[in-house]
Amino acid sequence: MYDAIVVLGGGELSEGRINEAIRLYRQGIAKYLIIVGGKDDYEKMYKKALKETKNIKNIYFDGNSSSTIDNAFYAKKIIRKLNIRSILIVTSKFHVKRAIKSFELFLGNECKIDAIGVEDNPDTYILLKERYLDEILYLYDYLKGRDDEEIKAFFDTIEGPLNKILKRAYELGLMEDPEIDK
Repeated sequence: MYDAIVVLGGGELSEGRINEAIRLYRQGIAKYLIIVGGKDDYEKMYKKALKETKNIKNIYFDGNSSSTIDNAFYAKKIIRKLNIRSILIVTSKFHVKRAIKSFELFLGNECKIDAIGVEDNPDTYILLKERYLDEILYLYDYLKGRDDEEIKAFFDTIEGPLNKILKRAYELGLMEDPEIDK
């Protein structure tokens, strides 16, 4: 049992995530359902959750996210407001490791954090990008204990250039992983 299920928006990958979150919420494993994502995720996820659960008072949404760090930053505000002490993150299977690290960075020991990953069908670029982003998880340890605004500002500063670099490297064929490219 958890206080809340936190489902992360993921653009085209959001459907599987919200379906799993709703399934778990209907089973009663959490009192609250928290959806964090971008503005486009609102249409797909929040409205579906309202339609299928019909429990508006226990569903919370923040549509300000453009990254996993943003998901954790904005979810923390809701988590604190509701005095939540345990969460189950629902995201894509390939994304679980970074999602947990992002939430640990903002919540520390305030909250028990678990996660499950849904099977979805990300394209090769998304999988390769995740592998490369996993390589910089050591930065999270460096940032532990810093102010939330500092952490968010740091990632906001590197997010745009890093995404451009990874996209360009992929286009040039510089990002390869034999397991993914099979």
